[in-house]
Amino acid sequence: MADVSDGIRKLRTAMLIYFVAFILIIIGYVAGFSQVVSSTAALGGSHPSTIMLYLGLFIAGFVISIITLIYMRSGFSILASANSKYGLGKIGALLQMIGAIFFIIAAGLFISSLVAAASTSSTSAIAALGTGIAGTFASAGLYAVGAILSFVGVIMLVVAFFRIGSEYNNTAIKVGAIFYILFAVIGVILLYVGLGSALRQKQQVSVPPSQPGRS
Repeated sequence: MADVSDGIRKLRTAMLIYFVAFILIIIGYVAGFSQVVSSTAALGGSHPSTIMLYLGLFIAGFVISIITLIYMRSGFSILASANSKYGLGKIGALLQMIGAIFFIIAAGLFISSLVAAASTSSTSAIAALGTGIAGTFASAGLYAVGAILSFVGVIMLVVAFFRIGSEYNNTAIKVGAIFYILFAVIGVILLYVGLGSALRQKQQVSVPPSQPGRS
């Protein structure tokens, strides 16, 4: 059976990976969407390679977020083997993982349709608009399913993280768990710090006291 410290360590690693994924998603979404909107408004065509670069960053962020959730699920699996109350976190990570896959597919359909629309010449403005609308509706259903699964999953993760904070009497983990659902990036930072403290606390408890020398 894996040591509980290994589970906490995996969760802490997941927070670090999540932060990298968050940065990539933000860059890809903000820069890419701004480029597409400005190009579509001008109706003068755009550079698909540039937009596809941002799309790549956006999707890469979601792919890395799936790796984050794999680490989360592994970490909570280890904790659940010692205490079944953490099984909720394992299920929550799985649901978020499935939701992220739906997001990737939906984002690919949506942004690809916008790229096609932005690349259309001004003489085909109506066709470009139709392409954008079709892509939006096509991805909306997938996005909605992913959102529902992710929301349920994140609630389970919040409860599981809060239980860790309660067990180790760690305020950073408790507050981080709450922020994880309200403002994820702050929650991730607090969880990373709090889990590090919990890990040190666990390792100190696991070290056997030194035996006094015999005379």
